[in-house]
Amino acid sequence: MPSYQEDARVIRATLLSAALQEYPGKRIVLLIDDPQTPRTERARELLNAARALPGEIEDLLAGPAAHFGRALESFEAAFRDGGRPGFAVMVDLIQNYGAAVGWLENLAVHQEITDHTDIFFANEVVLRLAKSLRTISAALRDSLAEGVVLSPSQLRRLYRRLAWTFRAELSSFERKRYVSLSHEPNKAMNLNSYIGLMGGTYRAAQTPTGLALVPASPGPHRHRGHRVHH
Repeated sequence: MPSYQEDARVIRATLLSAALQEYPGKRIVLLIDDPQTPRTERARELLNAARALPGEIEDLLAGPAAHFGRALESFEAAFRDGGRPGFAVMVDLIQNYGAAVGWLENLAVHQEITDHTDIFFANEVVLRLAKSLRTISAALRDSLAEGVVLSPSQLRRLYRRLAWTFRAELSSFERKRYVSLSHEPNKAMNLNSYIGLMGGTYRAAQTPTGLALVPASPGPHRHRGHRVHH
């Protein structure tokens, strides 16, 4: 996700929008392209805020991610060797979907509203997701009222949806830290510099001209190109 001296509020909403997608193994990298030596106090504040945000959002999602991850693991362990789920499993799933809806609604309520983009994020990202999960919860309640218990494969998909939606790894990368990468002042080069590292293994090395990323063999203290953290 490319960023250049963006307001922290905008970055936060964008990172959260990506993090709350239903997809397994999400890795979201904020490509911070701000000047490494800020010339104003405002520029310094923007840079420091951008650097802090991936960790702050990981911390925000850590609670629900752990909770729904444990719920999925418990289900998988209980039915790994087969068996037919009972009503208790349906009740547990309904409660978990209710907890997810409550967490999202609380996130929307506490969203700082400054302009239309904040309203869009709260309504069209957070509350729309909450509505989708609430619909599933209602359907599960209707099934339970009719004495219907879903199959293990159907229940597994629903448990996975919760776990995958709230599980995300976030980090940041700053190409301008390294003399070995382009410092061309455009968004395309910000993306291309990072994309060019993906799939490789590198280490940070001090050279006569400055800090550089140099190819390295995989091992301790090495960085895979798509997982460089700073």
